[in-house]
Amino acid sequence: MIKNRDERRRVGFGVASLLLVSVLLLATNVALILGSGAADVTVAVWLIAPAAVIVLLVAVAVWVQADRDRARYLTRVAAWAFVGAAALGIGGALNGYLNAVEGVRLGSTVDLFVGWAAGGLLDGGLIGIYDAERRLERERSEGARQEAEQLAAGLSVVNRVLRHDLRNHATVLEGQIGALDADDGDVETIRQHVDRIVELAEQGRQMESVLRTDDRIVADASEVVERVTEDLAAVHTDASVTVTTPDAAPVTVGSMFEVAVENVVENAIVHNDSPEPTVDVTVTNGDGTVAVTVSDDGPGIPDHELDMRELPAESALEHSNGLGLWLVDWFVERSEGDLHIETDDGSRVRMVLPRA
Repeated sequence: MIKNRDERRRVGFGVASLLLVSVLLLATNVALILGSGAADVTVAVWLIAPAAVIVLLVAVAVWVQADRDRARYLTRVAAWAFVGAAALGIGGALNGYLNAVEGVRLGSTVDLFVGWAAGGLLDGGLIGIYDAERRLERERSEGARQEAEQLAAGLSVVNRVLRHDLRNHATVLEGQIGALDADDGDVETIRQHVDRIVELAEQGRQMESVLRTDDRIVADASEVVERVTEDLAAVHTDASVTVTTPDAAPVTVGSMFEVAVENVVENAIVHNDSPEPTVDVTVTNGDGTVAVTVSDDGPGIPDHELDMRELPAESALEHSNGLGLWLVDWFVERSEGDLHIETDDGSRVRMVLPRA
């Protein structure tokens, strides 16, 4: 999609120039064939043909520069240009053959083929640009529709989980408060459930941000991981967090990258039943990708929470213990990466993200 008026003006100028030069080239060829000698036709043709190629290349370059997504359709534009050149080129060659049969020599058959093909090249290129624009627009419309459906499904999940978990915690609080009146309540239990409600509210806010935000940023995964693990290690002093990172690991990801990393690492710490949890965090550069891997020695992620990554599979009887895993899953998907989770002998969560 052309994003501003200046870009629209450049593209409009390029397309208009392409059309104008195409018409002029065809008119020139026709005029030469009808009113000039063979030598004049030959000279004109071999000047016009390279000019046609240059004009088409410049027009296509301007068109792609205005929207880099169009580069995916260059093959289609080239195919249309080839078809146009072949069609009119054959017409020119046929015209030259008929002229020769009638004894009229206005350039050789090769000259006429090249001249007419030059005009066909431009016309075909223009048709190719128009065809590519229509296809790109349809593709974006379909993508917007799917994204809207995905957003609605995700927000529905957030609402259902929040309602379920908040209702459970509120029920416990209600019981404990009632017990306080009978001098049999547990203040620590109340505090834990209040903290859990605050955590759920924050996770819900983060999840909504991931669903609604499609911004891309370039970040250094090594720097982000080191910063996040340092902050979490300062809070969870009983945990042993080991970090291994390269000097640099640039990634192109969604703007919630740091939040996603924090969720994975913190979950590995707080859901570990060991008094001294051990967590290993590594960042590795791959072929066009960067992998962020978090491993722990805890009990692993419950199967029903892993199943919750597939939104259609959710049932009223199975609810995730919070939204952290969903947040990470949606973040990775919207960053055009891959999420791999292993639960044998602890948990191993691996985010494979596009390298910048």
